[in-house]
Amino acid sequence: MKTMSLSTVINPAILILGALIVVVTVLALRGNNLPLLANPKVSVAVVLVLGFAMCAQGGLGYVGAAGQWTHPLAIVGYILGAAILVVAGAAFFGFKLPLIAGPTQALIAMVALIGAKVVNSLAHYLAAR
Repeated sequence: MKTMSLSTVINPAILILGALIVVVTVLALRGNNLPLLANPKVSVAVVLVLGFAMCAQGGLGYVGAAGQWTHPLAIVGYILGAAILVVAGAAFFGFKLPLIAGPTQALIAMVALIGAKVVNSLAHYLAAR
């Protein structure tokens, strides 16, 4: 029987995606008027897509390959992911959330939640070894 090999949670692809998230966030907070990042909602969308890619690379991909769908740290990851989606939805559709008044604050909250999700994924990887 062939088994899937488990890749590490922090790999070059995740580091590149994380660096891109930082660059997009810094550009959005500085107010640069780049054609693709003209308003904060576009920056939120770009960070959301990059976050999805990070999750597929090291978070959910690792959980699926290891078959640990009900591990407590995996559930924490699901909750963090859902929170990211709620914050992004609030930015796109204008819902008011506590401490998040607009798309710029939503972007900051999303980046903080993505950072927490990366730390959670790393903890899950190290706990499962």
